[in-house]
Amino acid sequence: MALNYIVSAKKASVVTDAVVGNFTGDEDMNLILAKINRLEIVKLASDGLKVVQEVPVFGRIETIRLFRPKNETRDSLLILTAKNHLAIVAWDVEKNELMTRVAGNVCDRVGRPSDYGPIACVNKSGLIALRIYDGTLKIIQWEDNKDLKSFNVRFEDLAIVDLTFTEIAGDSIRLAYISQDSNGRHMKTVELSVVEKELKTVSKQVVSFSTYLRFHRIKDNIETEARMIIPVPQPCGGVVVVGQETILYNSEDNVYLTISPNTMNRALFTCYAPVDTNESLGETTIAECLVYLDNGVLFVGSRFGDSQLVRLTSQPNIETNSFVLQTFTNLAPIRDITVMECDGQNQIITWFTSHYTKCEGVCCFTDLASRIIKGGIFTLKVDSKLDNYLIVSLSSETHILAMNGEELEDTHLLALLIFTLFRFQVTSTSVLLAQEGSKKTIWKPSHSSFIDLVSVNQESGQVVLATFLVCQTLQDTSNFSYENMPGDMLPRSIMMTKLENTIYLMVALGDGTLYYYHVDPGNVHNLLGALLEMKKATVGTQPPSLNRFHSRGQMHIFVCSDRPAVIFSSNGKLVFSNVNLRIVTHVCALNSSSYRNSLVMSDGETIVIGTVDEIQKLHIRTVSLGESVRRVVHQPETSTLAILVSRPVVSQRPSVSMDATDGDVHSVVTLDDNTFEYLHCHELGPCEQALSVISAKLGDDPVTYYIVGTALVYSDETESKNGRILVFESGKGSERTHLRLVHEKEIRGAPFSMDTLNGKLIVAINSSVRLFEWTAEKELRLECSHFNYITALFIKVKGDQVLVGDLMRSITILNYKAVESIFEEVAKDYRGMWMSAVEFIDAETALGAEAGHNLFTCEIDRGTDNADEKRRLEAGMFYLGEMVNVFQRGSLVSSHVDNPLPIEKPILFGTVDGTIGLIVQLPEKYFKFFSDVEKGVARETDNCMRIDHAVYRQFTSEKIVDKVR
Repeated sequence: MALNYIVSAKKASVVTDAVVGNFTGDEDMNLILAKINRLEIVKLASDGLKVVQEVPVFGRIETIRLFRPKNETRDSLLILTAKNHLAIVAWDVEKNELMTRVAGNVCDRVGRPSDYGPIACVNKSGLIALRIYDGTLKIIQWEDNKDLKSFNVRFEDLAIVDLTFTEIAGDSIRLAYISQDSNGRHMKTVELSVVEKELKTVSKQVVSFSTYLRFHRIKDNIETEARMIIPVPQPCGGVVVVGQETILYNSEDNVYLTISPNTMNRALFTCYAPVDTNESLGETTIAECLVYLDNGVLFVGSRFGDSQLVRLTSQPNIETNSFVLQTFTNLAPIRDITVMECDGQNQIITWFTSHYTKCEGVCCFTDLASRIIKGGIFTLKVDSKLDNYLIVSLSSETHILAMNGEELEDTHLLALLIFTLFRFQVTSTSVLLAQEGSKKTIWKPSHSSFIDLVSVNQESGQVVLATFLVCQTLQDTSNFSYENMPGDMLPRSIMMTKLENTIYLMVALGDGTLYYYHVDPGNVHNLLGALLEMKKATVGTQPPSLNRFHSRGQMHIFVCSDRPAVIFSSNGKLVFSNVNLRIVTHVCALNSSSYRNSLVMSDGETIVIGTVDEIQKLHIRTVSLGESVRRVVHQPETSTLAILVSRPVVSQRPSVSMDATDGDVHSVVTLDDNTFEYLHCHELGPCEQALSVISAKLGDDPVTYYIVGTALVYSDETESKNGRILVFESGKGSERTHLRLVHEKEIRGAPFSMDTLNGKLIVAINSSVRLFEWTAEKELRLECSHFNYITALFIKVKGDQVLVGDLMRSITILNYKAVESIFEEVAKDYRGMWMSAVEFIDAETALGAEAGHNLFTCEIDRGTDNADEKRRLEAGMFYLGEMVNVFQRGSLVSSHVDNPLPIEKPILFGTVDGTIGLIVQLPEKYFKFFSDVEKGVARETDNCMRIDHAVYRQFTSEKIVDKVR
């Protein structure tokens, strides 16, 4: 049975809601962001936004609302989760932490959850209104130090699109809402009677029946696509209704104003924010929420792009030519992931909307020469407090490079040494001492010996040289500590250093193996010290060298090898972090005017100057493509990437030969896998969409192909009836700019997913799974098929086993019988699951993600004798709180240390909300240990929602609620 450990490597970056107010103090201006399962409390300062605290939430946050309780000077925050857990929290100024004022569950026993999602609004009196179920409104009355009290009231209408309290004079409580029925959408206003616990229609004075009919028609019917209702503060009052073509204002005294600007052509409004008067707005990312902070500064939270902090001005910034003050990276929604190795490091390429992101490190490369750097690289301070010279020692000469800004210039150093006393150089045969105004002083060892080692005391001016070795016998070794080194390789680098109050001895061997010990400096058993807890790590295949450097006030160790790494200590444990270079032979610290707190690295032929970023940070590089990306695949044989993209095309002027309707143009684009430069584009025909792509070899053909599945999509068809499978061959080297179409196969349906099975192509086409054979004529020939699906969306292959993910019918495992050329159904999950991604853990265990934000595992029961029970998949369940879009086998980092945990089959996943996670399998004893740790931490940790961790993680869908297992 597979026991899985799930962890988030990159937390969700999408901002789903945002509010602003005085939360942490009476005078503090705070921005509070909702990021799926955590709150980010930010304080607005003169120099930008500063994070005060990040608060985890046991639940998927649906909405947050900030309100000011009566007789209080600071705001409180209402939180509502997807499982209908509600909490009201505030900031404890004395303890400087978040406190929960009240919490509870607002679920009803009966009721149909609204298709438009939950709505929460708070009246100025402190009354809370929640629309969770169709046709009902839950009213919550709350006072400090008391429990929540609630009652339900009925709407006249069933489907409520949007809802808000309106500001009116007097103490009455009035709500305005948009409803929908078979006749369209309508805007209505009602009054809430708390005493009678009902909604009453607002009475209007009507002078005649004809006036009533005219008034009722104007009041009730609004634009069919109206989706947002905005309360207008006093003294104006009333509401604003926003549609795709019009904006309607309804005042408190029944005055109606409607505008329909030319720019509102099917405009889709997502959110709003009140601002100061007379502000000019510009173009931003697609907004999920808007919050106006102060002084013309607006926060734009986005679900489909980077969140932004913008200043509303009539003219952009002169220096940057932009209104954007700050950008917050967002990976959501992740549509596809590919893992590839570049320069010896694992890299993840994620694709979302019109961008791609590359998780990597960024370094600045500087070419030196074609000669070999043998002696090393060093820095000098000449008449400066900062480094201003770089010394590069080649095999036969030494270059002195002056740093002029960001440029390096080869120079003659001695002529510049005006106030320098001495400069000193050691070669293999001599020591040179140079002084301004005098000749160089040279010392050579006797008997023509070679200098092997040297050490300089810069404080006292002493130099120690070693020209030969003498072996002597030590008389008394009883108080020495001994440690036999494993293996027969010789040590090539040794270092004793102190990291986080712990002394380590590190020994690097010639085969790239690193052994490190804890050193006890005390008198242990009459010994001068002891080497404890020997551990092993692999840092390459060539002889490494160890080098110290400081970063952010802490000591670090740089390992030069063909797999360079940085070693540092975190919570008393050594951590190995990869460096994004293929090979490093020499390194030294650099702190110049242009390169502060940097490192100079060399691979023997070139030098690299790079800044030291946060250790263990996920480096993210974003490049805008201008088109929406659907799928990506890597082809190592040609060093290319293939992506499926689409761009909208708007008809400027319809004519007899041109359709007036808008559409998308889909293309297959290849990119260089290192620089991501454009190589080739194959544009598809009208109404043809690219759905899937893989890189594979077919049959006995040695060529690796890109295989693309397309579908012809027409607006009058419920599902695609025709499509194509395109087989492309990408060139190598200078021919990579060409993508040659080798073969195309017409199919009946849409190829949603593809994979290879024993050198054959298996495709999920509409409600079937079909297997194609690659013939000697380079053509695809249908071999066999399997049916009985609603829509087969996902295909994964493990040996002869095929995992099929259905739109509504969960997952099915098939077995391919090559001799009979048929598919046999091995097992099936009979629960109704709306699948979003699938993956094999092993041949008998499958992993699935469904649209209700849950994960589950299924395993074939081989222990039963009953044939029907054997075909039924047993399941493990887990509530993730995010919808997974893609599973991909791979790992985030290369493992340096010999891991004592036997972690197997790592699987990466990407979610709609921008999370990158990892799932691994653990043996039972380790799984039980970590499970107990999880329960212990959850038991001792307070959560603002006041619910158990087990309740938070329990599997929840429309028909199933089950504990996590």
